[in-house]
Amino acid sequence: MIDMNRLTDSVALLLADQQPPTEQALRDLVKAQAKVLALTPGSSADGTITETELEQVVRTIETRFSIRMELGALFEAQDYTPWLANRQGNIDWYYWGRYRKHLLKKAFPPHVVSTLDLLTDKILDHLEDPTKEGNWAMKGLVVGHVQSGKTANYTGLLCKAADAGYKVIIVLAGTLNSLRNQTQERIDSDFIGWCTREKRPIGAYAFGGQRRPVCFTSSLEDFRRQTANAIAMDLAAVNEPVVLIIKKNKATLENLREWLSNNNRYNLKDFPMLLIDDEADYASINTNREEETPATINMAIRNLLSLFTRTSFVGYTATPFANIFIDPDSEDEMENGAVYKDLFPRDFVLSLDAPDNYVGPDRLFSDDGDLDCVRPILDNEALLPLRHKIWFISRLVEPYGVETLG
Repeated sequence: MIDMNRLTDSVALLLADQQPPTEQALRDLVKAQAKVLALTPGSSADGTITETELEQVVRTIETRFSIRMELGALFEAQDYTPWLANRQGNIDWYYWGRYRKHLLKKAFPPHVVSTLDLLTDKILDHLEDPTKEGNWAMKGLVVGHVQSGKTANYTGLLCKAADAGYKVIIVLAGTLNSLRNQTQERIDSDFIGWCTREKRPIGAYAFGGQRRPVCFTSSLEDFRRQTANAIAMDLAAVNEPVVLIIKKNKATLENLREWLSNNNRYNLKDFPMLLIDDEADYASINTNREEETPATINMAIRNLLSLFTRTSFVGYTATPFANIFIDPDSEDEMENGAVYKDLFPRDFVLSLDAPDNYVGPDRLFSDDGDLDCVRPILDNEALLPLRHKIWFISRLVEPYGVETLG
């Protein structure tokens, strides 16, 4: 029996860089690909496909091609200097190439993947060329709807940054272990291609396993100096980037900076570094007055950035208001005497559009929402009045044995 999901994914990969064919041409391609898959080792299918199966694959692929995503809006600094076009043809897009195929295999709509390609090119081009000599520091912000693909976007950026020559990649993944572990697992699969928990190939590895980034964290643990020291290597002697997925935690950030400072044999500060701040509106903002010492996490991030001579910082958030109201002219004296600017996105702000199959609050609650899902409840007063005493809920759930707080 033919594997319908495998057949659908293989046809989608063949069409990834093309416009969707006519229905008859698509039907012919599906039939031909079914015969090809039957010839692969381990297949028990004979290459025949029923009319019902054919119709299912055709409709699934047509649905994928119907989903679109626009490029959004970009605000850029006046001194923006493009560089990517001049290097594009000389870069081996190894990590991006396999990530792209991995997304298509995961049923990402081809047009959305193509738009993601353009968007990550645009973001990378507004950062600095990692091969550029001298000291430089770039800062930007990417804004996207809740659960609309921000992680997919910055994972694509990680892949392209690694291909272009960034050697140290740090992702700040929230303040909780659960979120950091979840982010590590996603990057393990989509970028690294290696499960750091089970020590086995996964995800993007299916599209290339010759190379792999060096990861100093795992889905089991955040950054620890003992683990990092156990990885005996000279980064100057390897071509692959170093990746760290860490919490926005004072002790973790300070431990990482101290380890980077004291392990000079790695010469990490001399490598170009990309830092991604996920949920950049939370904990990263300096909430103290200008004349006061910066807030703890904000200071730790700025100290980490100041360790490197060539840095690119990109924040990702769905709620950018705190970030864009950072005073772009304020500077605070660091303890070591070096002046380092705050995290204002002075080089660019990119507002992402969501795919047109995205379901957000506008489609549910706005006056012109197109999803008729909201139903007013008018008979609640007898059971659950809108105005009630503080003890009311406790008495209401007590018969069901639910533990409540007094």
